[in-house]
Amino acid sequence: MLNIVSRLSVIFYLIVFSKSHSIGNSDLCQNLNTFCYSAKQQCGSSSTDLHLNRVVGVPGKRGPKGDRGPNGPIGPQGPSGVVDYENIQRLIDSRLSVLDEMEERIDSMNKSIIKLSGFHEKESRKDCDVYYRRKCFKISEDLHIRQDVNFVQAEQMCRDIGWELANIYSLEHYQSVAVYLRTKIPSSSHYATVWIGMTRNQQTKTVYLSDGTVASALPWYPGYPQSTSTNTKMNMDIKSDEKSTSQGMVNYSISLGRRGALCQI
Repeated sequence: MLNIVSRLSVIFYLIVFSKSHSIGNSDLCQNLNTFCYSAKQQCGSSSTDLHLNRVVGVPGKRGPKGDRGPNGPIGPQGPSGVVDYENIQRLIDSRLSVLDEMEERIDSMNKSIIKLSGFHEKESRKDCDVYYRRKCFKISEDLHIRQDVNFVQAEQMCRDIGWELANIYSLEHYQSVAVYLRTKIPSSSHYATVWIGMTRNQQTKTVYLSDGTVASALPWYPGYPQSTSTNTKMNMDIKSDEKSTSQGMVNYSISLGRRGALCQI
């Protein structure tokens, strides 16, 4: 390396000397060529030389990504962490405080709902003739003297007051409705017949509530249920004499007449 630096100094000297002594360009170039050849033989071709002599073109297309190399060795274990238990406890206490406040609000809301529900129930019962399982039941209008109300008309009678044809939910409910209907029997008659919203499947011989739920077992009027395919709608036939055996549930054709409709809301 020092030889190259020395030779560069010589080149500088030759250039200066040639100018001061009027040495020709051909002699100067010959001396420089001799120096460069000597330096190349001494130091060898370097990557720097090759790079300088090479013409750089447009970069080629990027090659495919190589395979991932193996994982390096696991580093040394770091120092043990420090747990701030006091801060953790403060966070827990803060969360518990929020939960307690939420529980108090929920409890207050539940009390308000119960209170409103009780008020609604009380107000609703004012319009009830029979109250059962938070539902109200009554006939939509006075029972007719004649049995001239078909099933479609009975549905409309309930809709006119914003209610719907009723279900009978249990034997206890049936007995309560029977007692109520006896109070509605016209003085000139001794029985009440009303349409309800239940149906009987004649193939399975199953009675259903209006929502499709299977109904509880209820007493049938003597001679019923009938197997006639059109007798799918249900009604109640109640006698003024509570001890009469000729009363109970009846499956009827929708075109036949009853004295009224039992509605629920």
